[in-house]
Amino acid sequence: MSFESYKILGFCPTSKKIVFYYNNNKKNTISINLLSSFPNYCPVSKDHYIELSTGDFVHIKDGASQLYGLRGPTFGHINDSDGKTYRPSTQLELDYYETKYPDSDNGKMYKYLKENYVET
Repeated sequence: MSFESYKILGFCPTSKKIVFYYNNNKKNTISINLLSSFPNYCPVSKDHYIELSTGDFVHIKDGASQLYGLRGPTFGHINDSDGKTYRPSTQLELDYYETKYPDSDNGKMYKYLKENYVET
């Protein structure tokens, strides 16, 4: 099986190491020193979304609080006033989006993980 996905499992602020797991298996871990390799790497925020009809990556300021219900703000799909529907972005989607910017550490991380880690 080839590389399919990755998520952040943990981060140590002291050592600046980030641990990812990939292919939805927490036994498949990758530990990377951000300070020496990707010093400007950023985690996905609650304001990063994917527009469902186009697949476009978008930033919606305070997106998580735009739909209120009896339970408070939602962290799932949201709709805007034009009828578009969005869902929260994943770390992989943010990193992939950033590959269009050659100097982006998120884009570099995506390429590094894609090229170097596969499940055997």
